Amino acid sequence: MKDVVTVPGSAQRPRLPITVGGQSPTLVRVAAELADAWNTHGPPGASDTEVLVITAEQNERLDRLAEAAGRDPASVRRSYTVFGPWDPRTGRHTYEEIFERFLAAGVSEFVLDWPGEAHLEEFERVAREVIPPPRTG
Repeated sequence: MKDVVTVPGSAQRPRLPITVGGQSPTLVRVAAELADAWNTHGPPGASDTEVLVITAEQNERLDRLAEAAGRDPASVRRSYTVFGPWDPRTGRHTYEEIFERFLAAGVSEFVLDWPGEAHLEEFERVAREVIPPPRTG
């Protein structure tokens, strides 16, 4: 018989939320089974279209795996780190387009890098006019 090792749970109540980030099938499975949230920035080197399609497919896979694990798929938050071909600082996509396209692909939260001086005005506009106010309660 194999020894069982137990690890005490978090001392903090409620415990801190756990986000699992990555694109591999194993990480998506772990997120579906155990995490509070899953984060992706898409596969490195993929085009903007490929990142969007793959993210939507991974969200669908996460739903199936969460259901198989006895979890409500909606209980796993989905986030996208705006990165690579979707970086609005390159001028190819606007924040509004990114939010709209990834919301349609199943993402509900976004991780944004600080934009630097050259893009600060646009970032501040998006923070004022596009990003909804923080959730309370």
